[in-house]
Amino acid sequence: MLTDVYSAKGLKFTIENLRMFAPEMAFHPCEPYLPISIETLLNGATLYGSGGVVILNPTQQDMAARSDSNSTLVLNSARYAGEALSTAPIYVSVQVPDDKSYVDLNYIILYAFNGCQTMRNVTGAPGHFNYMIRDLAQHEGDLEVVTVRVTPDFSAVIQVRYEAHGDPTWYNPDAVDWTAQTHPKARVALNSHGNYNGHGKNPNDWITLADAKLAEVVDIITDGGAVWRPYERAHGVRLLALDTNRQPLGNEQWAAYKGRLGTNRTNEVKDVLDVCGTSLDFFENITAKTQAYAAATWQAYIDLLTLAKILGREGDFFKGVAPEGPGNRPVLGEVIAFVPPPPPTPQRDFIATQVIPQVRNVPSDEIAQAFAGCDEGDCDVRSYGGGGENNWARFFSKTTRTPSGGFWWNFELTDHYGWMMDANSLVVPERPDDSM
Repeated sequence: MLTDVYSAKGLKFTIENLRMFAPEMAFHPCEPYLPISIETLLNGATLYGSGGVVILNPTQQDMAARSDSNSTLVLNSARYAGEALSTAPIYVSVQVPDDKSYVDLNYIILYAFNGCQTMRNVTGAPGHFNYMIRDLAQHEGDLEVVTVRVTPDFSAVIQVRYEAHGDPTWYNPDAVDWTAQTHPKARVALNSHGNYNGHGKNPNDWITLADAKLAEVVDIITDGGAVWRPYERAHGVRLLALDTNRQPLGNEQWAAYKGRLGTNRTNEVKDVLDVCGTSLDFFENITAKTQAYAAATWQAYIDLLTLAKILGREGDFFKGVAPEGPGNRPVLGEVIAFVPPPPPTPQRDFIATQVIPQVRNVPSDEIAQAFAGCDEGDCDVRSYGGGGENNWARFFSKTTRTPSGGFWWNFELTDHYGWMMDANSLVVPERPDDSM
């Protein structure tokens, strides 16, 4: 639930806190591989575990039960494209240092496929242009991260970390573009899904990863494509966490999975295309193919040691290594605890069991849960007007969150009687003509 309370080293938070700082992601207009939920990824997949275990269409529970590093999730290629941004969730893990001076919110984006390498010709003729080499750098599965570091009370952003190819870069808030003041904007590199800070960048831009003399290895971060705001949906931000026993906490059971999210592959130079997957013009095609096949011979303009450093492992340009699951990643190193709601006080029990059933068209458990989520002392019910057991609230209006983080519950009351909650929690205003 959005109001469930969790704790990391004693610092409490809710999913609402995590939604508050989730990033806005801008994709290239020609991005073919969009984010995906774990449920969609598992559709049509096969899980191979230790001891010859084979599970068709595995569940998250199957993944959690086989959390050793020897497992492999073989993906259905029909899932490579991802899913609609209107349904894809973003995942988040929470980390707190020992001194509790900040909270790191690691927003994790899951993809089914990482596309081929993008390049930029830098020779004099036929001029500079971007292109991509099929099928270099492709691999199944992809996990990318944007981290927002906030104050312990979740009131302000301290820094934002953008990560691409395992290389993180931190920025202060004034060097980041924002949506609604708390959502950092990120540009997603075409095919590779590296996350970059677009502040000060051109609408059509790229990041040079390696200078290979005749051509550059680049990440293209042109915006103008789809924009993803998963925080706008109630369940668009999902907590990925392990408890004190290193077991998955909550619904995201795949948090414990340590195996491969996809199968390894061998990549070959097959063709050169423009960045949107169509043919280059005649002279660009000749130039790009010359450079691409030079890459295939492991000679000339490509410095493989540089590429190995960029891609994290020697040979990843030609070997598509599927990533490990979240259970093996440092961003999931924190132990998270669920904080159960306090037992109902007599006042809470009274309002939930006697007042709420009198309210029309409102599920009683909805308000009861709100009472249970209040801190001790914040939800005492007080009676004004002297009793009135037969004068119940007759109508209930939809809750809205106050700037201070509480809730307002508005009732229409009978004359001369009212119920009032303490400030910063539930509030039922008195009628103007109430007499005391």
